[in-house]
Amino acid sequence: MEPPPGNKNGKRRGTVTIAMDILDSLNYTRKITHMIMMTNSSFIIVRRLLDHLQREALVEVGSDGGPRSVYRMTKKGREALEHYNKLL
Repeated sequence: MEPPPGNKNGKRRGTVTIAMDILDSLNYTRKITHMIMMTNSSFIIVRRLLDHLQREALVEVGSDGGPRSVYRMTKKGREALEHYNKLL
């Protein structure tokens, strides 16, 4: 069985890894449902980490014109993701 995306060694991912996977997914989507699928995580985990990333000013939340929230990576979030990727 293949490990989930972002998990190259088959071990469980830590909170930081999942948070960075969420930031990376924002390069492709702005909707939480897509982030859940792209990061292979649960709604609860993604929502909790999005709240944390928002408090740390790495993510901004907006509206899609309807009842749904959309997310956007901030400049600080891009810098954090770039720094994290350099460490890998």
